[in-house]
Amino acid sequence: MMRPSTRALATLLLGFLAGCGSPLQVSYPQKSYFLIEAERTTPPAETPLGPALRIGRFRISPHFEDRQLVYRTGDRQYEHDFYNEFFDDPSRLIEEKTQHWLASSGLFESVHDAASPVLTDWLLDGRVQEIYADYRSGDRPQAVLAIQFFVLDLRRPEAPVRFERSLRWEGECAPGPDNLAAAWSKGLQALLTELEGELRQRLPRSDQPTRTEAAPTKSPSDSASRQVD
Repeated sequence: MMRPSTRALATLLLGFLAGCGSPLQVSYPQKSYFLIEAERTTPPAETPLGPALRIGRFRISPHFEDRQLVYRTGDRQYEHDFYNEFFDDPSRLIEEKTQHWLASSGLFESVHDAASPVLTDWLLDGRVQEIYADYRSGDRPQAVLAIQFFVLDLRRPEAPVRFERSLRWEGECAPGPDNLAAAWSKGLQALLTELEGELRQRLPRSDQPTRTEAAPTKSPSDSASRQVD
């Protein structure tokens, strides 16, 4: 037989569950996912610099390699947003947008991704150095985006670096992950515009024909890491 004290406790527990709901039914905020966009709208170049360019696998600083949005709250303090994150690794998103941007720029006859079997004269690699929201100055964050770009000349066996540039953008935006994603998209558009102009001015023209043999097993980006890092 149930003791009175036990019966009273059970009654109170049932009343709590009926009035407040079971703890197993507590609702939590749903995760949200964001993309970085960058669309080129100006006319393409009339004369390409070379026949073909390959986009290598972009890398990213270990501090920002997670998909979760990163907030800087102190000089040495960063926080990850568990409920708001990028749809894919930020380095992959930026790599894809860089390929689309340069493909529409007219600087090269064709632009290929890292998995393409086409051998090209040039390889463009990138490293995302910073991508975070800086909240140190108050409630309105500064969206920060910094990327290092470099181009390797694959016509030479040692694949020398022909171009290297570190670009950084930051801009104030309203708080909230939607506004941050829009700000990073604006920043990427600004950096790719600057990258295109730099390539147009500094990358030597190539008169070599496009090579279409199967790509070698060893990735040229291994050489890029040795020469730039």
